[in-house]
Amino acid sequence: MIISIKAISKNLPTILVSCSLLLLVSWQSSIDPVVNRNDFNRVINERREIQRQFKDSAVYLLPSTYLESFKNANSWAQAAGTEREKQQAYFNLLFYYYNHQDSDKVIEIANQLLSEPSFMEVPESVSTLEALNYSYNRIGFYNKQLEVLPLFIEQNKKFGYQVLSRDFKDYHDRAMIYYKLKQYAKARENFELQAAAFQENGKTFRYASMLNNIALTYEGQGDYDKALETYYQALEALSSSGADDYFTTEYQQHFTNVVQSNIASIRLRQGDIEQAGKTFLREISSSKQVGEPRITTQAYINMGEWYLLNSQARLASTYIDSAIALEKEFKNPVARAKAFAMKAKVLHTISDAKDAYKYDLFAQGITDSLSRISAQLLLEEAALKYDFVKARKEVDEARALLKEKNKLEWLQWIIVGISIILVVTFIFLYLKSRKARRLSEAQSELMSKAAHEKELMLYEIHHRIKNNLQTVSGILDLKTSNVEDAHFRKVIDESQQLIQTMNLVHDQLYQYGEDTVVDMQTHFEKICKGIIDQFDAQVSLHVSARDAVVHSADATPLGLILCELVTNSLKHGLKNEKKGIITVLLKKEHENWYFKYKDNGSGLEAVESNEDGKVGLQLITLLVDELGGTWESSNNNGFIFQMNF
Repeated sequence: MIISIKAISKNLPTILVSCSLLLLVSWQSSIDPVVNRNDFNRVINERREIQRQFKDSAVYLLPSTYLESFKNANSWAQAAGTEREKQQAYFNLLFYYYNHQDSDKVIEIANQLLSEPSFMEVPESVSTLEALNYSYNRIGFYNKQLEVLPLFIEQNKKFGYQVLSRDFKDYHDRAMIYYKLKQYAKARENFELQAAAFQENGKTFRYASMLNNIALTYEGQGDYDKALETYYQALEALSSSGADDYFTTEYQQHFTNVVQSNIASIRLRQGDIEQAGKTFLREISSSKQVGEPRITTQAYINMGEWYLLNSQARLASTYIDSAIALEKEFKNPVARAKAFAMKAKVLHTISDAKDAYKYDLFAQGITDSLSRISAQLLLEEAALKYDFVKARKEVDEARALLKEKNKLEWLQWIIVGISIILVVTFIFLYLKSRKARRLSEAQSELMSKAAHEKELMLYEIHHRIKNNLQTVSGILDLKTSNVEDAHFRKVIDESQQLIQTMNLVHDQLYQYGEDTVVDMQTHFEKICKGIIDQFDAQVSLHVSARDAVVHSADATPLGLILCELVTNSLKHGLKNEKKGIITVLLKKEHENWYFKYKDNGSGLEAVESNEDGKVGLQLITLLVDELGGTWESSNNNGFIFQMNF
């Protein structure tokens, strides 16, 4: 039997089911009407809360009162809601039917939602694709599942991996689909990719489970020698596997019995029956312990076949009867057909031809029924009424044809229009060209001269400012040598640091020029790195200000605020940290800007307890006032500064 890495080795306690049901019923014991948008939003929020509470649970069913509420919400949305509200109402219904495993309803609603391009831009599209993928699998529409799976993975990535983890690979899912389609070569290819991934990550037990599945693909193709070789590789891997974060030691031992049983089944067909009986008995025992009745059923059938080959028909009949009884409780038509066929062989052996014929008919009837169901599924899958993949393709093709047609029509009119315009403009331009050329040359000369003069002026201003700052810094440096008081020396050092900071900001803004906009991502990064280099600090810097451009008049105080914050962090907040982290964020919110600064230092107290830190905060307050903004600071695993302006 093929083993899925998603199999659960133990059932959840029944009491958990009961508690879940009681909780849900207590949430909604009556059906409230939906007559306005407030009622509609209440239903939407209630559904979201259910999703949040039971995201990882599969042991409850929503009461039917929820379906009635969802239908009421859908009726209101269809009559008075927006396009988005209609989609939310349909998604409510899909959520209910998915919870009740009504695959037909899920497929119908999901394809209707996913065929709308706008729905692919909302997070609910991921859960919808998850439900559609599961429903296709549940009813055997495996080819449809292969179409949905890539889009499911794509949308999951688009909306932040809300269902599948970031490191998820679809090898195993694809392999299981191909195996069920009996496309064993493709199934094996994907099982091998998944096995390699498990082996690379050191997950030896899961690697062994993939080897078992690979062996089953060889067995499905009738290559028993290759199957045996791979089964033995799986046993070798199992012998060296340690603890697993999901599968218990008991389950790992059971899985070892399963692999040994698979080997014994092939050996049995090849005439080697000596050790098979003990192997099958171990599998029966362990499958009962871990709660896998389908494996127990198959092991009963194998045990019955073994006793029959050992000419012990009565014991064989006992195990076959056990398999038939267990299958009635845990439905498995394939196992039922095998059990009936084996029962017929046993009855033939003991010369009970009448009952043997009856069981032969039972087995053949089940096999024929399975074949008809398989054929019917293929027909239904091919003729599926709602198929959003096909619908999207047809819509794209129709749009392309319409676009091409419109393009040709416009091209014809453009050619005619251009021809007329060319004739008129040629005459006009010919008459005006000399005058326009002379005027253009004169204007270009004036503009070039003005630009050159402005550039010289800006350069002179920048040069003077820089010289003045350097002069002041030099004077302070000279004074430092004559000051013995440590406090005054510290004040002078702080002043020099502030002058260097202002010089750094001024240099940055001069590169952009006057009356321009400033790329704040680059501006912030250069300022922070410059100050960090001055302190020779070990700091990890994260700046998020992409697409943020600010007028140079606002960039100056904003840059000085950042300089002061970084300086305070390096001097006070991060001085005891081995590895500091500084995060800077600037983004547009409606008509205002939002600025956030954070470090992982000792927090606001370290700044406020220091006199120069208080002065820095006062300077920040003045700069924020210049921007016409407001600010606040707090402690949360470090110092946080937030400003709106």
